[in-house]
Amino acid sequence: MLACDLAATLKAAGAGLLDRLDELATAHGVHATAGLPIRMAPAERDAVVERLRARPPEGWTADRPAPDVLVLRRAGGEGRGSIAASASERGADQAREPTIQRGERAVIRPSGTEPKLKAYLQVVVPVEGDLAAARTVADARLRTLRTEVEEMISGPGDGAVDLRR
Repeated sequence: MLACDLAATLKAAGAGLLDRLDELATAHGVHATAGLPIRMAPAERDAVVERLRARPPEGWTADRPAPDVLVLRRAGGEGRGSIAASASERGADQAREPTIQRGERAVIRPSGTEPKLKAYLQVVVPVEGDLAAARTVADARLRTLRTEVEEMISGPGDGAVDLRR
């Protein structure tokens, strides 16, 4: 019902839902997301999550907000994964301005219904003028992130997981 009301209000103003989404992306950054399901046995899946938690790949931090959920975040560098400063770090004048959480993250968890490991990927790119350009950058970063997460999950050397199944 709310979506219908919003669509009607926007239509009366000569705009549409996609126009509103563009406004939100301009204000809060382009958020690009993708899912990555990987079929694997439960023991193998659990070993992957434990390996990534114990030894996150270089340049990444790991957090476990729930027993079966692992969140990997890129830890700074070249602005790709930098997180916006907190309000206290930015000063009083800037504290009222919204911050855009730039970065890349992967939320990794086991499927609750199938023998799969699921990774939910997200990149956030601020819009600095050209929305279409920011979307292009976000899409490219998301493809790169997918490849990186596949490599993280497959693991190094002898204990590698075959993702081609």
